[in-house]
Amino acid sequence: MVVMLVSCTEKEELCTDHEQSTIAFSSVEAEQEMMTRSATPLERDFVVYGYKNVNSSTQQVIDGYTVTYKQGSANTSEDNTHNYYYVNGTTQTIKYWDFAASEYRFWGYTGDKSCFSNGGTELTIPVSDLLTNKEPTELPLYSKLYIRKPITSDVVTLEYKRPYSKIRALFYTSEPMEAGDEIVLTDITLTPDEEKKIYKAGSVKVTFPLDISHTAETVDVEVASNPDDAKDKLSYKPVTLTPSAGYASDHAVLAKTEYDTEFYYTLPMGDKNPAFILTVCVNGDTEYKTAVVPAAYMHWKPNYIYTYIFKITEAGKKIELFDVKIDPWHYGGSQDEEWKNW
Repeated sequence: MVVMLVSCTEKEELCTDHEQSTIAFSSVEAEQEMMTRSATPLERDFVVYGYKNVNSSTQQVIDGYTVTYKQGSANTSEDNTHNYYYVNGTTQTIKYWDFAASEYRFWGYTGDKSCFSNGGTELTIPVSDLLTNKEPTELPLYSKLYIRKPITSDVVTLEYKRPYSKIRALFYTSEPMEAGDEIVLTDITLTPDEEKKIYKAGSVKVTFPLDISHTAETVDVEVASNPDDAKDKLSYKPVTLTPSAGYASDHAVLAKTEYDTEFYYTLPMGDKNPAFILTVCVNGDTEYKTAVVPAAYMHWKPNYIYTYIFKITEAGKKIELFDVKIDPWHYGGSQDEEWKNW
């Protein structure tokens, strides 16, 4: 039996004995609440790129199409089954699945198409206004690499991520405390252990691979060179530990940021971050206490929350890093991190 492998174009009727089927898109955004694992619709427009592999060749299928969200519009057109449609301009035509292809790859971005280069495989996201008193919710989002293999006509659902990290600090004591006792922590700072800065502006560069041996996008960061776009340290407001708050690791007390918020929002830095030094004044003692956070725990990756938990011991004479949770941290088996979206 001879089988002819054909590549589907916009108006071909059939593809290798499969009924013609439109490529359709949807999207999800990870919940911000730590304990919520379900995803919600993005409810935002996005630009999408797509490639397919056929007979050892890579072909572009979708070249920066705009996918538009409209509530309640599902199943109102051939390309829209989940409130997202892309045939909304003269340069955009319906695309159909090629069932002869071995693999499809898709990704998206909620910002300007001009941020893409190299056939849409490289994305540069400008990031600014971090380390302020609010989460930068207006920043555009980028999707994870989506791979369809084997080929089916299911809706392509892109999962979107934020191009920044979330950082917070908690404190507790293991010391016995009587009613009325308290340990007051002031002048709390988290400082790079080298002559480096914590930047609030830069560019997050995302590369989406076409090589089928690579199954995830890669992220790199270029920090801004303007000194005004950097901080020397992260500062926290005073924390008071009492017998009813901060007396055990599961009752650790949150240290609010200098902006009275729970988190700092920072550029992702990957393996570029050095170790950090926590410095704190305990009960007014002029001899400040310090604890080291190793560089291995400072891999700020986009869309992840980092929680650093510190323990006060020896009646306030010592402070140490007790735990690091990366939403969440896994201690089983090989001690691999479980990188979950927040």
